[in-house]
Amino acid sequence: MLELKLEWVFGYRGHQCRNNLFVNKNGELVYFVAGLGVVLDVEKRAQKTYDGHSDDILCLSVDKSGTLAATGQIGDDPFLCVWDTLCMQTISILKPFKHGIGISIVAFSMNDDHLLVTVGLDDKATVSIWDWKKAKLVAQSAAESTEKVFDARFHHTWPQILVTCGLRHVCIWKLCGNVLSPSRIVLEQTVMCLAFGDDAVTLIGALNGSVYLCHKRECVGEVENAHIGGVFCVCQTKETYITGGRDGSIGIWDSKFKRLSSIDLRHKTGISDLWIRSICVYNDNLFVGSHNSDIIMVSLRDRDNIQILVDGHGQGELWALAVHPKRDVFATGGDDQTVRMWSAGDHTLLHTAKLDQWIRSVVFNHDGSMLVCGLADGSVAVLKSKDLTSILTFKNRKRPIHELQLSSNGEMLAVGCNDGSIDICSVSQRFRVVGTCDGGKDHVTHCDWSADGKLLRANTGAGKQFFFKVPGFKNVSDIDPKTVWATETCVMGANVAGIWPKYSKTEDINAVDVNKGRKLVATGDDFGMVKLFNGFPLTDSPKKVLKYKGHSAHVTNVRWLADGSKLISIGGADHAVFVWRLEENNDNVASEGGLSSGEAEGEVDSDVEREKLPIERRSVTKDKATAMMRQLIRSELKQEGKRRAVPPSSSLKLLHVFGYG
Repeated sequence: MLELKLEWVFGYRGHQCRNNLFVNKNGELVYFVAGLGVVLDVEKRAQKTYDGHSDDILCLSVDKSGTLAATGQIGDDPFLCVWDTLCMQTISILKPFKHGIGISIVAFSMNDDHLLVTVGLDDKATVSIWDWKKAKLVAQSAAESTEKVFDARFHHTWPQILVTCGLRHVCIWKLCGNVLSPSRIVLEQTVMCLAFGDDAVTLIGALNGSVYLCHKRECVGEVENAHIGGVFCVCQTKETYITGGRDGSIGIWDSKFKRLSSIDLRHKTGISDLWIRSICVYNDNLFVGSHNSDIIMVSLRDRDNIQILVDGHGQGELWALAVHPKRDVFATGGDDQTVRMWSAGDHTLLHTAKLDQWIRSVVFNHDGSMLVCGLADGSVAVLKSKDLTSILTFKNRKRPIHELQLSSNGEMLAVGCNDGSIDICSVSQRFRVVGTCDGGKDHVTHCDWSADGKLLRANTGAGKQFFFKVPGFKNVSDIDPKTVWATETCVMGANVAGIWPKYSKTEDINAVDVNKGRKLVATGDDFGMVKLFNGFPLTDSPKKVLKYKGHSAHVTNVRWLADGSKLISIGGADHAVFVWRLEENNDNVASEGGLSSGEAEGEVDSDVEREKLPIERRSVTKDKATAMMRQLIRSELKQEGKRRAVPPSSSLKLLHVFGYG
């Protein structure tokens, strides 16, 4: 039985998060991307992942022992996992109430090893103290301010003291038994981060670029212009304080908060728009997390020694994916306006190019020498694959180019636009348009050429499929069912009808690709799932499907490498890139990463394993369902032309309930 194993994850969540980069007791980096916790051994270039979540992870903390991590997620029913960063096993699961749609902050106590704090994304920014070892809520209170909370820390010397900060507030909390008592520091600034210094001083990094020094409830000092723009993170070493900010620089300060030196990472890395979101220190190295989804290592002994350890796409959506026709290399492009080439074998970034538009589609030519990119403004950029330098750019449309597909002989390029048109360009004539196929008014989502290059099929966003003869460029319907297609990326069609579950919507499945050598079908869907189907063509729904989680957002694209040994998947909003390895499972049982549809869910005995099962997103929450029911009742009464009947004089009263959930 063939299955997928997650081999590598590219990316780091640097957007909408801060202080989410740590080092464990073994010197390994701990961070997260999408719905996965990641542990990276920098020296061995080895990676482990934790998959206990069902949606986007938003926050992370590592305990004082350097062994345990706590991660909190978003969702209608968010939960927090405490897990071991050495063996990657779940230790405890906490399900907070009154946290709304997610857990935005988590922090372990540095004094009491069984306490941690969480802050919710609910309207009141609820603060909760937990005894995580007992999975017990100790205390809970609405934040002193209903404004957003950006950071929360237990005091490093006073175990019953907690400090939170955020939009125009800093609050000191005292834990007495199961009661949290707040007191406010008067500070009319938006505060992004905090840390604790010597002499009971609290260091507060603000959005205006200043660092404030507070003693108890009083602001006793201000370091103006510590950064140009917001101060997003601050940490303490034995002798110094280190800050990072929106200006992309690292500030190093002495114990009295006098500046010792600065490191301009924008200049040293060549990344002009770099923001620093997280900093941690281990031995003589600084590890820096950026909002561009990069993790950078800076040597404190030799500050010119800078390495980018983790590469990823920046904020925005990620849709474009193509595999090299001959090598274990693939390309991606996203809304961060970068196109990137990656090695699936070495797990490294090979080349990066910054374009002037969002990139929505990419494709290699038949020999892999060129990479063609479809852009959001309707233009198409042609690059050299060896270094991603420009060959030419042309523009025939005004709306995004969401699909590109080259014929198998490399002569014709199909350019699918969101206006419903498909331009056919001659590669040998410097991509001159030789004809246009009309796909209607709906945006073109997928295209495939026949093996002989005489037919083109296309899918649209409305779930329609069209066939065109080339040349001629006319829509035809009398297609030979035995037609051999050079690629199988269209999600609509008789050959892949079995990938659609019952009651699916046309937008539920975003991508499909067929491993022809092994007759395997892979899909990426709107619920964050990568699925593996055995058998092609897939005309009927199979009895068994392997499902793989990890992407927290919609999976926008999947592609098999040319030799069929690995699958690449990309997430839209999580902009993460996953490399899956295809391997044989001789036990004939779905592994931890894959769940057999309709089978594995009913055979899980362990409570921990049950919690790790994928929770597919529900588009209807309890509140939405109630509102829909009320709307339905109103519409029915309106149609019947009746008023609600007078209720009877007697009623029902619930006496007893049997059962336990």
